[in-house]
Amino acid sequence: MAHVHLCWELGGGMGHAGRLKLLAQGLLAAGHAVSLSLRDLTVTQSVLADLPAPLLQAPVWGHRTVGLPENRGNLAEIILEYGYLEPDGLAGLVQGWRALMTLTRADIVIGDYAPTAMLAARTLGVRSASVGIGFTLPPPRRALPCLRDWESIPPQRLAQAEAHVLAVANSVPKPPPSPLATPTSAQPMG
Repeated sequence: MAHVHLCWELGGGMGHAGRLKLLAQGLLAAGHAVSLSLRDLTVTQSVLADLPAPLLQAPVWGHRTVGLPENRGNLAEIILEYGYLEPDGLAGLVQGWRALMTLTRADIVIGDYAPTAMLAARTLGVRSASVGIGFTLPPPRRALPCLRDWESIPPQRLAQAEAHVLAVANSVPKPPPSPLATPTSAQPMG
């Protein structure tokens, strides 16, 4: 059976944790090993306390980001505030996610509003999937939709934000070889 690591990185409220709990219960009932990395361990405690799976703190952006528009117009503008503004910040978050996936020996990663977890899984070659609603899972292969269509947000601004997020994500260095990897041949000691 597989080890499935469930991730929640962005957003508030209990909807993400509740959705992951349902997934975890089904996976555990099917005989899979499950672990969870959660944005907030304190507010989820009451919902997930009876879940027989390790609950880990997710790597989250803990800094204040300044200079962004007040009215975030698309998903790219939202995640700029959470580590996607500059490569070093995102690289640190990805490194944290990679470490969690390596330590849990995840075979599959499932994210609920967890873009950096998905990026980390992809760079490690770990199978991954996302769950959620249209807000967190925009249509593939198209420009990110404007989330505030009642405002006059210039499409160029949204396109620039999306291009910036993509460039920063693409700049994340490849992972080093895993320290948990099994050596291919034993070397004599001494």
